[in-house]
Amino acid sequence: MTSAMSPALRASLPMLYGSVAKPGSQFAGLTLDQFAQLVERSPQIRNSFESFVADQVPPPPPPPPAPPPRGRRVKLALVVPANIFFFDSDERAKHTVYNWSTRATGGLVASHALVRYCATFCELDVLAIDDLVDRQHLYDADRTPQVDAWEGIKVLRGPKQGLMKALDALWQKHPDVVTAATASEEDAAYDIFKKSAGSDSEDDVALSPAARRLGLMNEVYDVVIATQMEHLKFAIEHVPARHKCCPVHDQHSLPWGPWPPCVTAAKTDPVVAEECAQSSHDFRRCTLLCTSAYVKRAVVKHGERGQKAVVCYGADYAAYGGRTLPVYDLKGAPSFGGQPLTAEICRELHRATGSESDGPTNLFATLISPCAAKGAAIVAELARRCPDVPFLCVSTRWTRDSEAEIQALKRLPNVVFASGVPSERMDAQVWRRTRVLLAPSVWPEPFGLVAVEAALRGIPVLSTNLAGLRESNVTGQVLPCPLLMDIHVQKTFACADGRDVVAAFEGLSDGERAALRSGTPVAPFAPATPADVARAAEPFVAALREFTDADGALETAAARALKTALDHVELRQHSLARVLRGLDVARPPWVRRHVDGVGGPDSQPGAAVLAANLAANLAVAG
Repeated sequence: MTSAMSPALRASLPMLYGSVAKPGSQFAGLTLDQFAQLVERSPQIRNSFESFVADQVPPPPPPPPAPPPRGRRVKLALVVPANIFFFDSDERAKHTVYNWSTRATGGLVASHALVRYCATFCELDVLAIDDLVDRQHLYDADRTPQVDAWEGIKVLRGPKQGLMKALDALWQKHPDVVTAATASEEDAAYDIFKKSAGSDSEDDVALSPAARRLGLMNEVYDVVIATQMEHLKFAIEHVPARHKCCPVHDQHSLPWGPWPPCVTAAKTDPVVAEECAQSSHDFRRCTLLCTSAYVKRAVVKHGERGQKAVVCYGADYAAYGGRTLPVYDLKGAPSFGGQPLTAEICRELHRATGSESDGPTNLFATLISPCAAKGAAIVAELARRCPDVPFLCVSTRWTRDSEAEIQALKRLPNVVFASGVPSERMDAQVWRRTRVLLAPSVWPEPFGLVAVEAALRGIPVLSTNLAGLRESNVTGQVLPCPLLMDIHVQKTFACADGRDVVAAFEGLSDGERAALRSGTPVAPFAPATPADVARAAEPFVAALREFTDADGALETAAARALKTALDHVELRQHSLARVLRGLDVARPPWVRRHVDGVGGPDSQPGAAVLAANLAANLAVAG
């Protein structure tokens, strides 16, 4: 007998059974077979589960981004965490529900884009480190690494306990690089490696046997990039590359500065102090790829003297490219006449603007990742003062229902909550419903990818002027904000005067910041009150009213958003490729014999090219 269930639903039945067959539910007491028979017999239950599974199964990946102009192919090693991928061999990712219920974080989107982009112009090796406890069963008792693939890109993945074997596997790919050299040549190569590692001390460079066999003295790779800071030390000490890089997605993960909690803890905890010192030492041996000019300034200001850092926006490695983006025509977007909206009307508007409907589009003022840090209190105040405007809140991993700000939003009749979706489904589920994107963050955003994503679709963006939002909101609708949240103590402060609140907070002494975090007002800051939230919402009310009235302001803002976003992407296009290609990767002659061809000239660009490229990059970034 032919089953009425789709293959995806049938494969997902065990997972669904474990989720719903609990005491008190209509499925309680059923066996898995009985549950399957019930789903098969009941069209209503089956259709409900089919719809759920269809929303959760990962969508097809976007096409690869366009490669940079022809040039030298960089020999690149990427060291990444394995859990950021759904491997091609993972049948669960293909046919069953696999936790795509929340939208990917900005860091995850950036990591995926980096791998896709580097595959277009690099001789790429990807080493994925599986350090999650619940994935160790995927390997045999000897912890043998496995060759896998992600979106067709080959990946060598191995458990954390088997990293040396993973290096051995990479060495087998380059057996001819490990060459016989004279003692003087090996000494010279060792000096080169120590300098590239940022140290002249033998004690600072751990030379594992696996790394030696991989060709440590001969430096197999031009560059190694460790996408996670916890893997940086391994990449520096064991992956043979002339240059080491590490993306920095936010200032809170640095080992210095006013924001990271580890810096405060290090003052009294010697263990934390040692960890910070080790991280700082590792950073000094590599170039930091900073997600914004704001983060780069934090590195330069608070990091060790001589720390190398460059700005590396998402546009530098095609984070927004690879597929044709829809551009929405907001010229015909309906205006609202001041009639307060009911919850029923808002739910119907949300249904009518979905991808399965032929109804109107671009009706909602949208907040992605509603939470205290992302300005949920400001949006709640905005919704109360604009009862005729429908608001859409897209929940993600940032969203916590227990927060008072979220409860306040959910009580408002003109606010609709929806679950987040993978980036590939944002157009169908979020952007086509969005009239204006709200980004009223009250924490110092490192950048804010969604601001550029919205503008590239012709959607205006209203944001605060905190930290990296000044750069990501390319539309220019950056509004002053007197509020600032320290996410590590979950407290929001209000600034009494009109100065830049981030600069004012960072300008406080360590003692003043500690007192403020403990609840003591420190000029110009005090704990935020509802009156301060209302003051922060004022400019958003005025700007939103312009976009909801029928006077052409929305159309003008949409055109400006699209143009400025396209200019930003075009200006930064292939910047990462220029930086990596501009690195001085000239090798000793006994290595060129084997890597570049016997007797072949060394055509790698030198330090002058590197300096020119980096100067251009920094000039663009400001």
